[in-house]
Amino acid sequence: MIDFIGRNYEGDREGRWFWQNGPQRVYVNLDAAPLILRVLESNQHANKHRLVTHTGYLIDQIIDPCVDDQGRIFLCSELGPGMIHDLDLAQLRLDALPGESAAPWLWQWDSEVHGKQQFPLLLIEDAPSHYGFESRPL
Repeated sequence: MIDFIGRNYEGDREGRWFWQNGPQRVYVNLDAAPLILRVLESNQHANKHRLVTHTGYLIDQIIDPCVDDQGRIFLCSELGPGMIHDLDLAQLRLDALPGESAAPWLWQWDSEVHGKQQFPLLLIEDAPSHYGFESRPL
C-alpha cells in the first residue's frame, strides 16, 4: 500500500501536490514541503550518506539548498522540493560562514552518489514561494 501511494504522489504545473487514485486526484495540504527527506547512511560506503524521500525514492541531485529562520533545511531535487527531517539534522555537517553573508551556513555533504560536495545554504523567508509549491492548494 505504501509503495502504491508513493508511486502515485506528484505535483502539477501549478505546484499543487496530490495523490492520484485512478480517476480521483486528492490534493494534499503541506505543513513543510511536498517531500520529507531522510538522511540514511550508505549500505556500501563508510561515512557516506544518501537522501531518501518519505515515499521511498532516492534523491540523486541536490539543487538550491536553503535554510529558513526556523533552521529547517529545504532543497529541490529531480523529484521536487523537499525538507530534511528535523531528526536527521544532527547527521549533517554545517559550518558557519563568517560575516554578514546571505548564506550563513555551508553544508558539507559526502554523498553515496556524487562524493564530497559543498552547498552554501541561502537564507529564505518562505519555502513555498521560493520553491514554487502550494502549501494549501484548495
